Amino acid sequence: MNITELSQKTKEELLKLLDEKRSDVQDLKMQMASGKIKSAKSLKESKKDIARIFTLLNQEKDSQK
Repeated sequence: MNITELSQKTKEELLKLLDEKRSDVQDLKMQMASGKIKSAKSLKESKKDIARIFTLLNQEKDSQK
């Protein structure tokens, strides 16, 4: 997901997506540890998505002050 797609979502949608991405990261870490997947590309992308979501949530929080 890119930042423009995420910026169109509501706060509730972002929080739900954040939970999903965190779960994905946990699952991907387990799969990498067990050797089921070799590439870390999907793990890296999920972590970047989490960072983008946190950025948007923090910008929203700062704009309310």
